[in-house]
Amino acid sequence: MEKIIVPVDFSKDSQKAIEYAIIFANKWKCDLDLIYVQPDSFAYFPESFGAELQLLEKNETIAYEKLEKLTKMYQSKLTFDQNLQFRVRKGSIFKEVVEYAEEYQKSLIVMSTHGESGFERLFMGSNAYKILSSTTQPVITFKKGFIPHDINKIVMPVDASIDTRQKAGIVAEIASLFNSKVYLVEVANSDLERKTVAAYSHQIKELFDDAGVNYKIEKLPNGNITDQTLEFANKINADLITIMTEQEESMTNILLGTYAHQMLNKSEIPMLTITPKEFYKPNEFFKTQG
Repeated sequence: MEKIIVPVDFSKDSQKAIEYAIIFANKWKCDLDLIYVQPDSFAYFPESFGAELQLLEKNETIAYEKLEKLTKMYQSKLTFDQNLQFRVRKGSIFKEVVEYAEEYQKSLIVMSTHGESGFERLFMGSNAYKILSSTTQPVITFKKGFIPHDINKIVMPVDASIDTRQKAGIVAEIASLFNSKVYLVEVANSDLERKTVAAYSHQIKELFDDAGVNYKIEKLPNGNITDQTLEFANKINADLITIMTEQEESMTNILLGTYAHQMLNKSEIPMLTITPKEFYKPNEFFKTQG
């Protein structure tokens, strides 16, 4: 990983994102960048968004001062002399974050999906989902109340979509970094999908075997794959669930929304979201392991 990027809005939850990102940065021994985006215009913001919004509109130095304070506060927590820097940009929040992340071949975005005040909800709510759906880089998100900690158990759902296997590379990489156990969870809406799911699971199993990943295969009953996955993840006290941003549509998903969107809305466990693109090529990754 070249860079871990944390969008900040100075809320408590964005500070938790920094703390969580530091855990990953220390495992990867990579640099960490904080990015604050000041919107082009504040004209459409309700007055209820508070005095801080007006201050930021009038005086950009406040943002710089806060970012400098955060970098000084957290620099000492990086254990391998990595750089902790900040960037200030102006424009569309999600577009600027995505554009910055795309400047690197391998970057990871870590962020909260919700803030506390009205201003923070505007940043961390709608923009968080826009970032997820727009970037080609992996994104880790968590909800309000999450306490950053190491990753011991990873749940990786395997469904009938052709893209489901693309999670394998980065899941194996994170599992190796944290010495985590991966639960390959076979999920399906119907018996018709079972053969495809089993074949994909077998391919991932072979890759994990080559990489020396500690894993276990679990076959869950047919049904809503979101609910089945979350029920299992909560049962084992998982630390991370990994999903793709796009999944094969079924009648259930058409009625309830996409699988990824359901998972993000319902899960209290941090989510690692991967865009269906071969940035982490399993075969190339596994050749370098062991």
